Amino acid sequence: MNLGTCRFEGFATKMKLVSHNRIEGKPTRAIEETEQHFTLTRDGRIWFSGYRDENNKQEKLRQFQEKISPEAANYFLACIGYELSQAEVDWPGPNESYWDLELTNEKDDTYRYRGLMPTTDKALHDMSDWLRNVLGTDTILAFDGEARFAITVRPEEKIFVAVKSIIDPDEEPYWYFYEGNNINIGDQFLAPFRKGERYYNVEVVDIVVATPENGPVPLRQQKRMMVLEGSMRSKLPGEFTNMFKKMNGWDVN
Repeated sequence: MNLGTCRFEGFATKMKLVSHNRIEGKPTRAIEETEQHFTLTRDGRIWFSGYRDENNKQEKLRQFQEKISPEAANYFLACIGYELSQAEVDWPGPNESYWDLELTNEKDDTYRYRGLMPTTDKALHDMSDWLRNVLGTDTILAFDGEARFAITVRPEEKIFVAVKSIIDPDEEPYWYFYEGNNINIGDQFLAPFRKGERYYNVEVVDIVVATPENGPVPLRQQKRMMVLEGSMRSKLPGEFTNMFKKMNGWDVN
């Protein structure tokens, strides 16, 4: 069957989901998993593996097996089967992240789908959260791509973080070093400017892991760069920051 052209029929008994995290164009090696494989059967068995593409080779970073209750597995399979019997998914464009899904019914018919990641379908977004909750980890891409990965840094490397003030969305990004390994694009900080004389609410717009010589800014500028720390995370409620960003011309989903 052609990808995404047939509405699902029957009762889902098995799913195979492959999430493709497209990060081509990054100036350095991948800092997160580029592909995840997730299989669920109606008896509750789960197989998972995560991969990273580096130097045109695929490296397996982790794998595990889990067992959930058959009731929970059948509930999830019924939900996704119903959703794909009703909804049409958005087709990804070139170089966009996407997911591939094989869904098998009780007659052993397999339906294949492909969709944009992050999905615009609210039900698939909710199912992504369900998967992360049932597995007890927020490192699952699923359909919405909202995984949070700890950054792996080699001894000779540093984490460069680009931020933009929510006051002025048209300004050029400002680069900092980051100490730690738990940071993602979209995180917000109260960042120091002008040698710490002022602080602004900023949002992370890019993350680069590189040696100083291959960093996103010249070595001479790195001598003046300041450091972001986990204690500097913004405490403002999300509703407030979204309202503030709308007032200043940001696109807020």
